[in-house]
Amino acid sequence: MDTIIKLNYSEPVLYLAIHNGNMLRNPLKKTIGISPLHRKLEEDPFTELFISEKDNSIIQNASRFEYDVNRKRESAVYVKPEDCWGIPIYPDYKLTDKDMNLSLQKYDYFYQQTTNIIEKFIDFYGKLFIWDVHSYNHHRKGANAEFDNPDDNPDIILGTNHYKYMPEKWKPLIDDIEKHLKTFSFKHRYKNRADIDLNFDVKQNIKFPGGNLSQLINSKYGDKVCCVAIEFKKIWMNEWTQEIDLECFTELKKAFDSCDRLVRNFLHRIQA
Repeated sequence: MDTIIKLNYSEPVLYLAIHNGNMLRNPLKKTIGISPLHRKLEEDPFTELFISEKDNSIIQNASRFEYDVNRKRESAVYVKPEDCWGIPIYPDYKLTDKDMNLSLQKYDYFYQQTTNIIEKFIDFYGKLFIWDVHSYNHHRKGANAEFDNPDDNPDIILGTNHYKYMPEKWKPLIDDIEKHLKTFSFKHRYKNRADIDLNFDVKQNIKFPGGNLSQLINSKYGDKVCCVAIEFKKIWMNEWTQEIDLECFTELKKAFDSCDRLVRNFLHRIQA
């Protein structure tokens, strides 16, 4: 199943993990020039763990290498290396019109489902907050190389599309979430910062301000809906082996879950 949807509409909060998946349909598995392990370097494996116990969630199991729901439709299917970080995605095969259409049908269906769900929340509550959960790499130079400069790679990024699509009415909430997350600490695993307790470095709109999905949601429903793309730097896992650092993940998850109170209180105060 490409997408796992869990809903009970218990509160106006929805959680998404749209790059969680590694699944490809069988014909593409035979032609794609990237191994499952290599694909996971560019996917967001295990982001479902941040939201799997939530009452309202959408978890995408299809790989972004089949169709990327966080890109515009015309660029949602990766065809050539320049579409996906220079990776030779189909070195000995050219996608057919049938291949493209099947992937785009899935893309369209995802957006249709998601739109219907958002509008149902609006019908129930008149407002909605959405967490669009992602993770990102900071060890790209190699498994035995130095980590990327932590000063340029915050532990947590809050993407608001630079408030280009998101109305300013939501900014006080995002600022409060940023301040709140900075109060949590964890034990750094960097080679040059081993065994040092540091507070989470949290910034807005650095590197990843939010992709197509959050842009569309905020531009279409921004008066009633706030969609924040949150990026967790992969300090909680080994990018190259996908081994999870349970201690670090637990601290990140605790910090993330603790934002619920801020969101609920803000939604309670605003007018729908």
